[in-house]
Amino acid sequence: MSDSGDVRKLTVDLGLLQKYNRPGPRPANSRTAPHFHSGFGPADFRREIIETNAADDAPDLSLYFHFPFCRSLCSYCGCTVVVTQETERIDNYLDDMKKEIDLLAGLIRPDRKAVQLQWGGGTPTYLSPEQIRDIFGYIRSRFTVADDAEIGVEIDPRCLSPDHLSTMRDLGFNHVCFGVQDFDPQVLKVVNRVQPEALTRQVIQESRSLGFDSISVDLIYGLP
Repeated sequence: MSDSGDVRKLTVDLGLLQKYNRPGPRPANSRTAPHFHSGFGPADFRREIIETNAADDAPDLSLYFHFPFCRSLCSYCGCTVVVTQETERIDNYLDDMKKEIDLLAGLIRPDRKAVQLQWGGGTPTYLSPEQIRDIFGYIRSRFTVADDAEIGVEIDPRCLSPDHLSTMRDLGFNHVCFGVQDFDPQVLKVVNRVQPEALTRQVIQESRSLGFDSISVDLIYGLP
């Protein structure tokens, strides 16, 4: 999509698609799913953190925070999600997240800076702006965040109040990624994710106006 709003035709190299058409783990994290199995328990996780932290050349931190809540389930979704309307479940989850943050932060030297913070889901913006401010402030109070850190969030445009974007920009988020997946209304209906194109354009323009450094969209090839 250009700055003028025109949609440009995308040319795809079929040879390139065939080259990488291979099954593999979801690449969302530095440790993909096969690294975590029944033989890898809490003690192993703790030991790896302590050993890495003790190294003279301990790397900077990249922290991912998962917010699993959604108002509905997209039929293609393979993420860990919880479909709920119960705000109490969200409050309880955030309380537990704070406890886990405390456990992790207590193992990490304060001189190790977080250079990447990423919020995913689920739908992070299913949280209210007040909840976002609260948990983000808690994260910043427990970790040393680099001044130039990349702070990103995945957003469902259908679950976004006027205050969400401005709140996240005020807090220091500088990258937003909008779940779009497809622009074909019939495809979106089939996968249970009806999202008008006008809404997508609107939230992208609002993000530009607020000055986010980086704006991206998720698209899925091959739906439904």
